[in-house]
Amino acid sequence: MARTATAAKKVTSDSNASTASTDGTNTTTTTTKPSWSVLETFQERFYTSAYFGLRDVWGKTCRAYLKEQFDWQEFNEAFSLVFGEVDEKRFSAVDLHDTSIHFFYLTFKDLVKRNLDNLKNRKKYNSQPKNQSQNSAADYDEQF
Repeated sequence: MARTATAAKKVTSDSNASTASTDGTNTTTTTTKPSWSVLETFQERFYTSAYFGLRDVWGKTCRAYLKEQFDWQEFNEAFSLVFGEVDEKRFSAVDLHDTSIHFFYLTFKDLVKRNLDNLKNRKKYNSQPKNQSQNSAADYDEQF
């Protein structure tokens, strides 16, 4: 039903958008963007956030599995070998979405939200005095 309403709206806007005068000097044609182009723009705009969100989810999963043997530096190197650096964009945003759905059941928006939450927590952690931040880091590691 929504598809029909959208199609009807698009037909009326296309008929109103294309106007041509009789002398041919004032010709205006505007096209409406399809709804999927907005989604593509969203994914490309938030690619970096989704990349870091996927890296965070995967890293925390590995850390929970490996416990003391886990090394973040080593994990980040391995992750960048597989997925490339964030500026490289070895995989598309859709590929990141498909990977996160396949392994973690997280959507693209969930990855972006997770990264934004991590940024907030990092700012909060860095704004604390040094003696309090060391205690909170130990408490955080005890959760896993």
